[in-house]
Amino acid sequence: MSTVLVPTDGSPAAEQAIGHAVTIAGQMDGTVHGLYAVHLTPNADYDLGIESPTVQEAEEQRGKAAIDTIERHCEAAGVDFEGHLRDGAPAEMITTVAGEIDPDVIAIGTHGGSKLTRPLLGSTTVEVLRQGAHPVLAVPDESTVPTGGYETLLVATDGSQGSREAENTAFEWAETFDASIEGLYVVESGLSDTAAIEEALEADGERAVEDLQARAQEAGLATATAVETGVPHTVINEHANERDADLIVLGARGRGTLERTVLGSVTERTVRTADRAVLVV
Repeated sequence: MSTVLVPTDGSPAAEQAIGHAVTIAGQMDGTVHGLYAVHLTPNADYDLGIESPTVQEAEEQRGKAAIDTIERHCEAAGVDFEGHLRDGAPAEMITTVAGEIDPDVIAIGTHGGSKLTRPLLGSTTVEVLRQGAHPVLAVPDESTVPTGGYETLLVATDGSQGSREAENTAFEWAETFDASIEGLYVVESGLSDTAAIEEALEADGERAVEDLQARAQEAGLATATAVETGVPHTVINEHANERDADLIVLGARGRGTLERTVLGSVTERTVRTADRAVLVV
């Protein structure tokens, strides 16, 4: 995790993402890349009653100030920093810069925006998550920045290849931060009203968490697991609260028993409702 990209729009959510980015890069003697995308809505000049060139200049100044904020955080923590001010749609610019620097993770706030632009880091986060080229750390503005690092990682799995990739990344982060792993499989309620199918779903869950636990313990990581039933994103968030997890880790895509997509939609819902950072792999 030597390279962290943190897009910003100057909002509180972006400020929280900066804290996570600095913590991650600081642990690995890495570099934080700050990005601000100057992107005006068609009605920005009309809404504000000022000329378009003035709006453009104002937004560029806002961008420079936001990037300067990231740089100050990095300087205070002794972390290397590079800034990027680009003209274009946020998701497009994030993808472009990520392609240039190949970050280990993109740390992005889940809410944000300004009077000059459309809300950036809400819809933009979803677009970046769906592209899936790099791991994304989605940070809500009410989350707590782990200044001392991450201690507990909640890894939600469905046993799919996508989940295994997320588990592997979680193991790497756990080793880096000397953190423990909490493995969780959620049997989605309402999929069946027959006992035999419910038992089969629970058996799938037990196999998935047993596999996760075995691989985590092989890596020398402290691990606990659970299989629960309910609405997946709700159970994930509740379990994270109960276990006081610093971070939730999910696969961007997964599979559901009975060929139902689980971690695709569940991941997005978890990101939208979580009160802590969610790492999507």
